[in-house]
Amino acid sequence: MSVFKKFIVIIIILCSNILFAQVNHLGSPFVKNFSRSEYKAGLQTWAIQQGSNGMMYFGNNDGLLEFDGVFWNTYPLPNNSALRAIRIGSENRIYAGGYNEFGYYELDEMGGAKYNSLSHLLEADDMDFDDVWKIYIHHDGIIFQSYHQMMIYKDNKITIIKAPSFFHFSFI
Repeated sequence: MSVFKKFIVIIIILCSNILFAQVNHLGSPFVKNFSRSEYKAGLQTWAIQQGSNGMMYFGNNDGLLEFDGVFWNTYPLPNNSALRAIRIGSENRIYAGGYNEFGYYELDEMGGAKYNSLSHLLEADDMDFDDVWKIYIHHDGIIFQSYHQMMIYKDNKITIIKAPSFFHFSFI
């Protein structure tokens, strides 16, 4: 074999090693996808929050999902509607809103969550408010926003602000 052919073969071998040495995952975030058969709940997740206890909480079509890194728990709303909005508050509370239902989950120190509805505090005319899409913790109270009204919870009372047409988006 001529010197030129040997040189070409060596260059090809060196170049191929360099190409295979490239790191493909550098800079890529760690992502773990969970199948529905693992978390055993609805297909759609609408809201995500992380608690001070390190647990992850998800507003899902089947209710509140709780994930501790290994196990999943599901806590449905009383009317079994989709849980569209969640917000972690103080005192081990997760405020939650779904279709014509809103309230909060109280987290137990030993695990588990118990739902407390606030919908019973509404007048009959205000009970058909549709889905709660946003929840805000504000010094004036906990604000639950639907398309038709805002419900402000403070001192175990609800104040209603009706939408002029729709509350499509809301921000603090």
